[in-house]
Amino acid sequence: MVEEMGKAYVRSAQSLGWSPWRLMIKGVFKNTLIPVITRVIFSIPFIFMEGSLLLENFFGIPGMGGVTYNAVTAGDLPVLKAVVGLGTLLYLMVLVFSDIVYKWVDPRVVLK
Repeated sequence: MVEEMGKAYVRSAQSLGWSPWRLMIKGVFKNTLIPVITRVIFSIPFIFMEGSLLLENFFGIPGMGGVTYNAVTAGDLPVLKAVVGLGTLLYLMVLVFSDIVYKWVDPRVVLK
């Protein structure tokens, strides 16, 4: 946000008399939102997969993380294939969702 505030379009909007609130929401915030969306959305599958693996093993909660851990330690390949497949499916769904959010935030993005 600090970097965007020094750009020419912000100074132009200020000279046109835009209120600080309008300038932040319509100008700066929308332009800074794309990298934030990218970072947050691409970390979602890793949080679900790795976070559940650590938390479920640490606290003894039954779930996908415990099944994954047991499959890795026991060498259970069909279960590992299923977990990797589900992780891939989740990752692809997140990619499609991020494209939709990009289009919503920045109308200049063209989906083909």
